[in-house]
Amino acid sequence: MKFILTLLLLGIIHCGYSQNKTDILLREANSAYNQEEFQESLRLLKQINAKDKSKELVDRLTLMNYHKLLAEEDYPSFTSINQLRDRSGIFMKRYPKSKWLADALEISKEMNTYPKTFSEYEKRRLEEEQRLLKVKHENLLKVIRLSYQNGNYNETLTSIQNARSMGYNSFSVLYYDFLIKHYNLQHASHQNYKDIEELRNLSLALRINSDSTLSEAEMQAIFNIYSKLPKSLEEFKKMEDARQFELKLLEVQQKFNTIDNYYKVSDYTQVISVVNDFSEGSIERMKVTYYQAMSHYKRLVTNKAHTFIDITNVKSALQGYLTKYSDQNLSNTNDIKTALADLFNKYPKTQLAYNAMLKKKEKESQAIIRKANRKMFTSIGYEYGELAPYGLRFETGGRAVGFFATFRYGMKTNSELVEHYSNTGESQPNKTEILLGPNFKLTKWLFFNIGGGYGMYSHLYRNDYANESGVDKTGYIAGYGGITLRAGNVINLIGGASFIDIDRQISNSKLAKPEYTVGITFNIK
Repeated sequence: MKFILTLLLLGIIHCGYSQNKTDILLREANSAYNQEEFQESLRLLKQINAKDKSKELVDRLTLMNYHKLLAEEDYPSFTSINQLRDRSGIFMKRYPKSKWLADALEISKEMNTYPKTFSEYEKRRLEEEQRLLKVKHENLLKVIRLSYQNGNYNETLTSIQNARSMGYNSFSVLYYDFLIKHYNLQHASHQNYKDIEELRNLSLALRINSDSTLSEAEMQAIFNIYSKLPKSLEEFKKMEDARQFELKLLEVQQKFNTIDNYYKVSDYTQVISVVNDFSEGSIERMKVTYYQAMSHYKRLVTNKAHTFIDITNVKSALQGYLTKYSDQNLSNTNDIKTALADLFNKYPKTQLAYNAMLKKKEKESQAIIRKANRKMFTSIGYEYGELAPYGLRFETGGRAVGFFATFRYGMKTNSELVEHYSNTGESQPNKTEILLGPNFKLTKWLFFNIGGGYGMYSHLYRNDYANESGVDKTGYIAGYGGITLRAGNVINLIGGASFIDIDRQISNSKLAKPEYTVGITFNIK
């Protein structure tokens, strides 16, 4: 009994496992189908050993995969057609009540539109291949025509070669090949008669072939080109000589236009640098000679660093034009004469006069520099006062308002102050002070200084009550007023007055005797 129960349990487990595996494969196959991986979906379906309802799902999904694969082919094989036709018929017979019967019926109806015999299939296949080939050729021709109409002739030639490599060499392709050859022939620097003959033969082949599909306009274009081609070697030589002459004239005109444009935009260096190799007696040679002479003059006028040789060269160019062309163009002649007159009036006539002019300009430049240096200054130096004899002064100015700063120091120690008092019975002056403020320009050589700062003076004290004496320091607000006299480009003389406790003196409306200062500073800039 236990053995039978064990077998039954194993059977149930096996059935459950098989069913679970089938469901997994079905889900994966359906997912592959939805992602348009039809071959992968079929591979998964072939692994399923399905029965009953699962079998219907497998058959339906297999049918749909084959249908999609058939649609992907440009023109499906006869085997693929019959296989799908058979599968749709089997599905309808096997599952007449299936909810997917409509899909199978739709596929079956579609398969009825395909050939049912192999001979019919071959006929249709050939017709479809011809249709596709025609579309392909039309697309190739469209690319050739569009590139030619847009003037992309190298692209046209590449497209023609591409069409021929695919076996497409219709009269339409030959027509554009003919146009490209004619274009290249026209723009060749030198033509040869062999190319002419090739073009004539190609035009005749296009015109006389009865199978040609070219339009009347295209045929007329071929004829127009053909009629202008030389018919013999002698005629070709005459035409080539005439063409070379026209090319030479065009080249001359283009070169002259370039020089003319340089002159109009005032690019005088380019005008002077060109070689005037136009033929003698030509209008172009005369005009370029005028341009070059005037370019020399106009460049001299704007060049402040010219030499006497530059002046001589300009005179030579202007006089050279008058010598050769003075009676050929009144307007040009007047311009040249005006330039020469300006040259004689404004520029030195000899090397000696030119050197004198240079010296004069140098003196003027130096005077300007000196004047500029006197306008602005930055100085540093010494400032003396009786109570603080050692001072350092910094000052900058020259415009309406500048700046100054002074630091002065008495440099006496407490012991020195006490000793001096013991020896003389008098206090020795000693203070430390820092001042800063603006300076105001009165004239170019005189500046008024006013400022303030902080100071500290040392003094003796005695307290009989506390039986104390010694040296003490007291801080104060300092005031300052003075002048700066610029004695030259280097030296400045300083004079001023320093006030102790300026805030108290102002509040009391009474100024005590100041400490007078003097100094000297030197310009460092």
